[in-house]
Amino acid sequence: MICQLARHLVAALLFVACSAFNLSSAWPQDVYWDATPVNGSSAPPLFGRFGLLENPQPYLQLHGGAVLLQDVQVAALESSLLSEPISMLLESNDGFAVGGAVGLRLSQHLSIEQEFTYRANEWDRIRLDISDLGIDDLSAPLDRGIKSYATMSNLKLDMPLGRIRPYIGGGVGFSFFDAEMFEPDNDLGLSLRYPSFTYQGIGGVAIPLTPRAEFFTEYRYFAMTPVDLRLSVGGDTMGIGAAYQTNNFFAGFRFYR
Repeated sequence: MICQLARHLVAALLFVACSAFNLSSAWPQDVYWDATPVNGSSAPPLFGRFGLLENPQPYLQLHGGAVLLQDVQVAALESSLLSEPISMLLESNDGFAVGGAVGLRLSQHLSIEQEFTYRANEWDRIRLDISDLGIDDLSAPLDRGIKSYATMSNLKLDMPLGRIRPYIGGGVGFSFFDAEMFEPDNDLGLSLRYPSFTYQGIGGVAIPLTPRAEFFTEYRYFAMTPVDLRLSVGGDTMGIGAAYQTNNFFAGFRFYR
């Protein structure tokens, strides 16, 4: 249900963008990402076409979309209660994300921003690898899900092409993860809350709506560094190693001052 709503949102935003692209010819080509010419010159101020703007442009960004969480491979459960480590695979449903950012356009081709994004996915099933016991596949439904609260510092490189602007970028930051794994209709489960270093790669396209606003759609690969947790269970120490990796399909708006 959540994933369907996210897909409808992205489809609606894409429809608005396509309509706006047809209207964008009414705006001059030197829209907000082009610096204002000096004395009729076609070159931006200061250090030429590839230089920094004399007056960097601040902007506000709002975004949202679908989050496809890759199956979480739990490396092993190491415990004195187990004769052999048990590997697990956590399968999830598609989720959603909402967030925003404040940024600064430094030149036609360079911008920096500080972003906050909330992501949520619900679990589907848990699969155990216990082939050493002669059982190939043991799985069960899994309830609850995983949420992340990420603050990221991003750098973007823009490549203006007429009235559209492709861009690529990346970012690093800090995230807080809240994961709950419970059996349906049962209080038997596990809750984990932990911070982690995170990173992301970004690629997208922006389309002007007005001289001070743009629509954009983009892909992001967002992941955390592998985490190694130590839990105390009934006086025994249990080790869990896992990673969080997502494919994100976002759309949104930027508003320039």
